[in-house]
Amino acid sequence: MLDFYNFIVDSYHVFKREDGTSLKAAWEMYKTYNEEAKVAYPLSQRAFKEELKNYFRDYSERFSHEDGSRVRSYYSGFRTERFEGETIGDTSEPTPRLIQFDATESVFDRECASCPAQYATSKETPTQKWEKVSRKLSQLDTSRLHYVKLPENHIVIDFDIPDDQGNKCFERNLAEASKWPPTYAEVSKSGCGIHLHYIYTGDPTRLSRIYDDHIEVKVFTGKSSLRRKLTKCNNLPIATISSGLPLKGESSVVNTKVVQSEKGLRVQIKRNLNKEIHPATKPSIDFIYKILTDAYESGMTYDVTDMRNAVLAFAANSTNQADYCIKLVNKMPFKSVENAPSAPNDEADLVFYDVEVFPKRDFLQESHAKDEEEGDVC
Repeated sequence: MLDFYNFIVDSYHVFKREDGTSLKAAWEMYKTYNEEAKVAYPLSQRAFKEELKNYFRDYSERFSHEDGSRVRSYYSGFRTERFEGETIGDTSEPTPRLIQFDATESVFDRECASCPAQYATSKETPTQKWEKVSRKLSQLDTSRLHYVKLPENHIVIDFDIPDDQGNKCFERNLAEASKWPPTYAEVSKSGCGIHLHYIYTGDPTRLSRIYDDHIEVKVFTGKSSLRRKLTKCNNLPIATISSGLPLKGESSVVNTKVVQSEKGLRVQIKRNLNKEIHPATKPSIDFIYKILTDAYESGMTYDVTDMRNAVLAFAANSTNQADYCIKLVNKMPFKSVENAPSAPNDEADLVFYDVEVFPKRDFLQESHAKDEEEGDVC
């Protein structure tokens, strides 16, 4: 199962970010990985379905998202502990920093004491629906993993910047977070990320969820809540902020200056994956295709192939246009000319295609038999 494990590692950031996946989306990612990695003996669809269960805590034949949409064959609770080691990092004397996590009491615990709160389950999910929660934050031991229902104007800037090896890096997050207006700050549950807390005076529903690459704006509208485990914090009050954050649908998202760098491309791709520019999957995929094609044809140097799986999974989850979206993803230039591999024709792989044409009736009968044998994918 080494090839399958390598596939999970290749898709790690997608599964970790979403903390779940449909069988349909994961299967499309797996097929693409096998083609690119030239896996000689890939798993059958049925075996893939069972093996994938080993990397998630829960599997449901029918699953309902928070927005009411339903999917079949859904995996949730990605087992990150199977990949993350107990690495602490360099223990040498740290350099002076603007943010000092040396407070003995939490300002957040005091200011948000009356907010609804509940402990997390062993699966790190809320214990019950918020309508049934009667406990307040002041009644909880905040050093344990818990969830807090915050007012809509209370936002959190989440810094999740990795190092050169792709691991979340506390030093880089600290350097970047220190550039923001001083406010109450906490170290995230992992011990490597940083959360800055602000009171936003504008309309929080208009805020874009993506500020920059690996910097997210968390807005707690509807039934959403903050997952939290207090470890380290500073002693500053929660500051008020009124500007400087990107808004959904603002005109700058289509400004060509925004995508004249790899970093700009990544931000725009992420915003489209969040449907912040277009409300549906197909136009979002069309937009990603356009900015990648424009970047490729302009001669800009970039490589965003690590985002391919995320885009492909997003495309595969389209309700009505999945086939179109998947085909368009396969045409997207995720690398610039300088980063794309090149080889003379005499060194290129020779590929044979075996095309079989069936009468419509026979094809439908064979497809039905195959579905019964391997299981339907949704």
